Order: sequence, then structure tokens, then C-alpha cells
Amino acid sequence: MNLLGKLNWSAIPFDQPIVMGASGGVVLVIVSILAWVSLKGYVPYLWREWITSVDHKRIGIMYIILALTMLLRGFADAIMMRAQQALAAGGAQGYLPPEHFDQIFSAHGTIMIFFMAMPFVIGMMNFVALSELQFSPGVGVDYYLWALQISGVGTLMTGINFVATILKTRAPGMSYMRMPVFCWTSLAANLLIVAAFPVLTATLAMLLLDRYLGFHFFTTDGQGNAMMYVNLFWVWGHPEVYILVLPAFGIFSEVVSTFSGKPLFGYRSMVAATMSICVLSFIVWLHHFFTMGAGANVNGFFGVMTMIIAVPTGVKVFNWLFTMYGGRVRFEVPILWSIGFMVTFVIGGMTGVLMAVPPADFQLHNSLFLIAHFHNVIIGGTVFGLMAGYNYWFPKAFGFQLDESRGHCLPGHPACGLDPRPRTTEGDRGSMERPHAGVGDGFAAATLEFLRAAARHRYRRLLESQAARAHAGSAGEGAQIRADRDAEEQRDRLHYGIFCGRHRLCADLAHLVDSRCWGDRRFSDHGCLRISREVQPSASEAGPATKRVVVGYGFWIFLLSDIVMFSAFFAGYAVLVHATAGGPVGAQLFNQRSVAIETGCLLASSYTCGLMSLAIGSRRYAATYLAALITFVLGVAFLALELREFASMIAVGAGPQRSAFLSSFFTIVGCHGLHVTAGLVWLAVMMAQVAIKGLSETVERRLLCFSLFWHALDIVWVWLFTVVYLMGVLS
Repeated sequence: MNLLGKLNWSAIPFDQPIVMGASGGVVLVIVSILAWVSLKGYVPYLWREWITSVDHKRIGIMYIILALTMLLRGFADAIMMRAQQALAAGGAQGYLPPEHFDQIFSAHGTIMIFFMAMPFVIGMMNFVALSELQFSPGVGVDYYLWALQISGVGTLMTGINFVATILKTRAPGMSYMRMPVFCWTSLAANLLIVAAFPVLTATLAMLLLDRYLGFHFFTTDGQGNAMMYVNLFWVWGHPEVYILVLPAFGIFSEVVSTFSGKPLFGYRSMVAATMSICVLSFIVWLHHFFTMGAGANVNGFFGVMTMIIAVPTGVKVFNWLFTMYGGRVRFEVPILWSIGFMVTFVIGGMTGVLMAVPPADFQLHNSLFLIAHFHNVIIGGTVFGLMAGYNYWFPKAFGFQLDESRGHCLPGHPACGLDPRPRTTEGDRGSMERPHAGVGDGFAAATLEFLRAAARHRYRRLLESQAARAHAGSAGEGAQIRADRDAEEQRDRLHYGIFCGRHRLCADLAHLVDSRCWGDRRFSDHGCLRISREVQPSASEAGPATKRVVVGYGFWIFLLSDIVMFSAFFAGYAVLVHATAGGPVGAQLFNQRSVAIETGCLLASSYTCGLMSLAIGSRRYAATYLAALITFVLGVAFLALELREFASMIAVGAGPQRSAFLSSFFTIVGCHGLHVTAGLVWLAVMMAQVAIKGLSETVERRLLCFSLFWHALDIVWVWLFTVVYLMGVLS
């Protein structure tokens, strides 16, 4: 067994010139770039200012550079697939063998979702049986799984970071209902990441165990269940679609408001629609495989939920249209991408609602109609949104504006909108997807991030305006001209005052006031300045929380994601609990006395861990050490009893390779045991730090996080004891 795969010289396809040529070209480009960077002496600068930087703007730029690079890679796959489909028409074989086409098909989807769309989105925010060892004995699937597992864990950590940041480090006065819509959509997308990516982690872990250790989660023998993989994958997969598209919706909200010269229509309804999509996205996954045979009732429920989730999306589209209606629309590049999105996305949405009808889906499943729907939605919703945001915020990131003349050509290019249309028609006819089977403010933007750079410029303009007025006088001016100029000056005073600390207004208020003023000069009618300096902020407006609170909040979110992962393992156990393949059942294997002692040890360790937390709060070193030592000993005793239980089961031939039931049992209990082991190592390291550094603020914060982690493991064990052991014995 080799957990990193079985890579050797025979696994390298020297006989395939396309693969070897592409790989050689990539290696040559990478080596050339590294050599150029080294010869120019840029390595120290890049390491100091970029690679190790914690500046969110630079991190976002690096994400976007990676995304654009992978966009080219995924685009090359798309060209190869379309060329093969064109050359293979009329019974011809084309230039790609079927297995190579399948590899390109899978690589294109994986690269464009995981390594193009996800990094681009984060930068803007700042058939399983064939994968089993029996059918895919090569190393490709192994490295595929490890790459997705590592990137998925990284995305999960990013999601936790963003959720904690948005909820706990907002500016003073920035209440939830004053946040820009882009912040709301980013919050919803990252909540989905926290709730969905642990499911992907658990699913890929099960598949890895099948391939490396001979488990039977998804195999055709041992009573494994391949459709369980499909369900678990799409429990993650459909929220992933909204993880990609929700931040783009936020970008469109900012862009449409700015270039329409008026505030966003229906702010509260946009927030409600965003959070509705966040919740509903978890109860529509089965529409991806109506043909599974789940039954009319199940298919009907998920079909109705799929239609319902289209309602909040429609609310967003109408709000954007109403924002543009009556506004002074400036047809610059970002708004052109937004208009192109509305047309393309609505077409893709209509085809999606059609496939939400199970009888229609039976006809269109796995056809090019489905591919056209997906590309209309993702290209129109995500790629167009990212391009709009890229053009909109490019001056903020790099200090100059992109060429408008070239940018005007791209959003209206026929290839952007017309490419999916032939696939829609061909798919409806039965064609299948596999042929063998500036300055800081370049746009006069009203959004928050542009205001600081423009504040002093606007103040200078205010002084110039006042000087000109003093010289020329205002006797001959019309009333409307005077009102317009007064509103302009009042707005400039507000901008400058906020950033010089002269007003106790939240920064987002400047965004609200400014966007109102662009579309309507009747400034005083909106009452935007009626918030006085004496108003005391509420709890949600108090500003960033302390570091201890933010870290604790982030760790709570991490624990919730960990519990979601355990829930995926529990779901697998519930499906496979009767899949014994003629082997022993739980009632024949579980030692009730041993399990009761294990439970007692772990619950007692939770009590002593609580005592340790109390001792930390009162700064009692001896009590802290004693409680930590007892917690450690009880944890070790628990692990020893659990290992003895595993050894006794394996000795009688009831190992995880015996049946799908035993594979699921060993995995869920073993996963909990690995968490306990990690906790004990963590506790030992923390106590060593206490001995060296004392109870510093950082060490104290980490020990309190450990306490949360240990109590969470106890909660999981109580549920595991009840569902697995107690119900297993009773059944």
C-alpha cells in the first residue's frame, strides 16, 4: 500500500504525443519563468512582498492570477473537446480515443470549477464505480483525489476566515442591514462553503479508503452502494454552484447601482433572496439524477424545490432591472458584462426550470441540452460576473483603468452568448455529452472601497467650487443649478468629514448617501444626514470584536464544519448499517461493558477539561496542570480501550474489508479516535508552552479553543454511542 499512489515510469504515457507535448510545454514555461525571476533578482522581493504577505489585496490578486492561468488551461480542454465532437460527426472516430476524451472531459470540469472559478471568486472577495480500484487501477484517480482533498480543505479554511471576518470585524456603525450586498452574498457563499465542503471531504475520504485499504463504501462487492457516492457528491455539488454564483450576484449589485446612477432597488429583498438561496440550495441536489429510480414522490419533492429556488433568483434579476429603470445608465465595460449576464443567465435559468420537471429530465438527462444549461448559468452567472468585477475593481488594485475600447467588444461577442445555443438544440434532439457514449475611482463609483482614495480629491474640488462661487457670485444662477451645486458640496463635505474623523457615521453610510446623490440631487429629501453625533451604536454596530472573540468565533465555525463532516459519515453508516454481506452484525460484535467504560472515560475527561478552563480563568497554574494531566490520562485510556476493541473484532475476521457495514463502522469510530489523538497531541504541546512561556494571552486563547474542541468530541461520541453502539445492540 502506498498512500501517495503507485507512480512509476510505466505510468507516464510516453506513447501519447498530445499528453507529453502539453506536459513538456507546461514544464518549459514554468522553468523559464523561474529562471527569469531568479536572473532578475526578484526572488527576495516576491517572497517578502507577495508570497508571505498577509495583505488581503495582494492575496486576492494572487488568487486572480492563478484563476486566469487555469482559465487558459481549462479553455484548451474545451477546444479539444469541441474539435473532437466536430471531427467525430457522421460516424468518424475523430482524433481522440474514447478514454482520452473522458479524461479531458473530467479535467475540464474539475479545473474550471475548483481551480478557476473558486480562486477567482475568492480573489474577488479577497460515475463513482468507474473510480474504484477495480475499474481504474492507474495512478490518475489517486492524485486526482488527493488534489481535490487538499484544495477542498484549503477552501474550507478560507470560508471559515471570511465568515468570522464578516460577522465579527465590521467597521463601527456597520450593522448587518448597512452592509453592501456584495458582503451579504460573500457571507452566504462562505456559509455554504463551511456547510458543504466537509461533505466533500468525507466523501473523498471514503473513496480513498476504498482504493487504498479495501473498504466497501462504493464498491460492487461487499454490498457497497455506488449511488451513495452520487448523493453525497451532489449534496456538496449543488451548493457549490451557488458558492460560485452568489458572489457574482453581489458584484452585479454593486456594478448595476454604480452605472445606473441610483441606489440598488429593494435592498432588503436582495438580502432576503440571498439568504433564501443559501438555505434552499441544500434541498435540491437530487434533481441531478432523477433517473436514479428514487420514486415519483421523491422526484416530485425535489422537482418542486428546484422550481421554488428559482423564485429568489428571479427577485434579484427584477431588482437589477428596476435599478436600471429610470437611471442614467452609463454603458461602460462592467455594466455591459452585467447586461450580457442577465440575458444569458435568464435563458439558462429557464432551461433549468424545464429540467426540474422529472419527465422532461428523463428525456434530457446527460444530453447536450444539460451541458448548454450549465454553461449558460455558470458562464453567464459566474464568469460574466467575475469579468465585471475584474474591470470594476481593476483601478483599485493596480492604479490605472483598463482599455475601454477593447473591453466594449468582449461582452457583446457572439461566442459569449451563442456558444450554448447549438448545444441546447442538439441536446433537445438527443445528442449526448460524450460522443462515444486610473486613479482610485476610474468609474466615479459610489461603493465603499473607492471613497477613501477620492475623499481628498473631492474636498479639493469643494474648495475650488467655493472659490469660484465667491468670485462669480450666485445672483444670476437658477434655483435648480444652485440646488445641484449645494448637494454636490454637501456630499463632498460628508466624504471628507468621515475620513477625517469629523462625523460619527459608519463608512457604509457614505456609500448609501453617495449612491443616492448620484441618481437624485434632492439630497435633503432622503434624510441621510439625520443621524446625529450623539447616537450610541447598537451591539451590531460597535465595531470589530477583540482578537480573542474573533478567534473563538472562528473556532466555533470550524467545529460546526467538523460536525458536518461527521454527519456525512453518519449518513453513510445509516445507508450501510444492514449491508453485512452475510457477515456479523453489531449485536454480535459490540462489547457493551468495554464501550460503557470508554464512554465513562471520555465524559470524565470532558469534566476535567472544564475544570482546566476554570483554572485558566483564575490563573491557577497548579490546578491547570493537574486538570490537564487527568484529561490527558483519561483520553489515553479511552484510545487504548478503543484500539483493543478494534483488535478483537479484526481477530475474529470482522475487519473493515469484510462488509460495507464494517467499513462504515470502522471509519466513523476511527475518525473520532483520530480526533481524540489529535486533541491529546494538542494538549501536550499546549502544556509544554505553558511550562516555557507561562499562561500568556496567546497560550490561554489556544487552551480555551482546545476545551471547545474536546467538548465537541464528547458530544459527537454521545451521538455515536447512541446511534452505533446502543441501537446496534438493541437491533
